[in-house]
Amino acid sequence: MEDKPTKRLSSCRLCFGAFFGQKLTLAPTPLANELKSRKETALSAEVFPLNLVMCSACRHIQLEDIVSPVRLFSEYVYQSGTSLTFREHFQKLALKIVSFPLAENAKVLEIGSNDGILLKALEEQGLQAFGLEPSALLVDKCRNDHLTVVESYLDEHGINEIRKLSPEVDVVIGNNVFAHIDDMNAAFEQVYSILIENGLFIFEVAHLLKLIEKGIFDTIYHEHMSYHSVFSLKIFLENKGFSIVDVGEIPTHGGSIRVITRKGYLNEGPSAPVTGIIKREVDAGITEPTIFSALAQQISLLRDRIHEELKDLSEYAIYGYGAPAKLVTFISEIGLERLEILAVVDDNLDKQGKFLPRSGFEIISSEIFEKLIQDSDRKIACFIFPWNLGPEIMSKLKMMLPTGSRVVTFFPSVSSVRI
Repeated sequence: MEDKPTKRLSSCRLCFGAFFGQKLTLAPTPLANELKSRKETALSAEVFPLNLVMCSACRHIQLEDIVSPVRLFSEYVYQSGTSLTFREHFQKLALKIVSFPLAENAKVLEIGSNDGILLKALEEQGLQAFGLEPSALLVDKCRNDHLTVVESYLDEHGINEIRKLSPEVDVVIGNNVFAHIDDMNAAFEQVYSILIENGLFIFEVAHLLKLIEKGIFDTIYHEHMSYHSVFSLKIFLENKGFSIVDVGEIPTHGGSIRVITRKGYLNEGPSAPVTGIIKREVDAGITEPTIFSALAQQISLLRDRIHEELKDLSEYAIYGYGAPAKLVTFISEIGLERLEILAVVDDNLDKQGKFLPRSGFEIISSEIFEKLIQDSDRKIACFIFPWNLGPEIMSKLKMMLPTGSRVVTFFPSVSSVRI
């Protein structure tokens, strides 16, 4: 694939079924993680179509237009470890994994190991853990922390490199990575090939049901090629030779599912929690294409509500806190590119000093932010953009902002709090 979005899906990436005619069409946006080093370059960033389609067979929802994974992920800068919430989450996941009956010398492979915080937690529990990660920046960080990580995608080459470390593994983990893979069939076949018989395959993905229930449309961006439901995943997994053991609902990313599977076929059918989640998905309408018009209406109502809120902030100096990938979709769809946001604060060192594509908003450190607001003669308003980390960020802002400031959040509804 060329390093541009010349690929438009003609059939479902899971089952190759045809798409329904209805789709959700969002405003074309730049690539969410292509931060720019100059404002002028950011303002002229290239944009790409952002449309969702649904398979008429397995009902999987996915992006219609696909950008080259090399362009999307080779310089990926998101790091889980910058958030206390995620550090604690992965510590708990490591404890969950060691609670399963594993061999004494059990080996674990993490797909998309990011900055290595789960690998560290697994090693602390006595497991031998390897990572597979396409971002050279993140691989270097992991290796500097003495972690074993192969720089590759989840493909035949990457798995062959892992085999040099171990011919097979007892557990494969993938956290928030299977929304990012175009060829899901090939990816799951590679997982199947490296796992021992009856080996555990555990992965977490954002739950489509929560996206719809909460209206968190900003999680739709080019890196997220798939929007997963248990309904569609069950069909897909069984076709790839995996049996679902359990599905747990977890709070990360606004509502995710942790799918626990085993390689091979189990005699018992799906558990009550699995069938219960599928029933809720069907009842919520997420297996029917009419859900697209309902989500479009949600976005329209939110857009109107936010612009009403902005009228009350005309005397405030406006900043943002948090520059997650979903912010690019949010800015574009709500129409905030021309809003005078003075800067966006982010604790990720690799984002600081960069500019958001298309809007050109500068990303700064919290230290610079504190100095700017101390020197300001205007009242301060701060928008919390990563709503999934809202409580954590709110506690920081209460200590940083001067009295009389306002903090605005957008999900689950628009809310303005005075500090």
